[in-house]
Amino acid sequence: MGAFQGGRSHDATDRECPVKIGGKTTSNTDPTAVAGGDRTDAWFDVQGALVTDHRPTTWVESASAISSAAASVSHAAESGKTHFLTGALVSYIGSIYAIVDVYDGTSKKFSFHSGAVPNLLLFPRPIKFTQGNKIVIEAAAASAASGACYVGLFGYTKDD
Repeated sequence: MGAFQGGRSHDATDRECPVKIGGKTTSNTDPTAVAGGDRTDAWFDVQGALVTDHRPTTWVESASAISSAAASVSHAAESGKTHFLTGALVSYIGSIYAIVDVYDGTSKKFSFHSGAVPNLLLFPRPIKFTQGNKIVIEAAAASAASGACYVGLFGYTKDD
């Protein structure tokens, strides 16, 4: 078999017929598992970047409180892993609003307010939490009124 080589050197303008590589794009699913020694496709994300890191473990956690003005939900701490929060959903039945606190372990990372209707907060970039820490979201009504409450958090975990 002959050797393949592009006609331009490194850092030269891309023209002629350079040798290019390609692969298979996957968006929300892992590629099909194969047996040892099998041939595989190169793996690219939907923007065309070569995936070289392991795929994270995604998760969804939720909690509700039916006759209470507060609810709390968490994703457990995991040694050697880092959690990334990608979104939260807070919902109350009734005309109350909630103060929502997000904790990195036991330290408050940030707070936001939620209206009486479902409030979905998706972050433009995942929020990284301290390695090994759990994520906790606590929602409490800003008034003494009670009502049904739902809290959900969404994210992924990667090995360190």
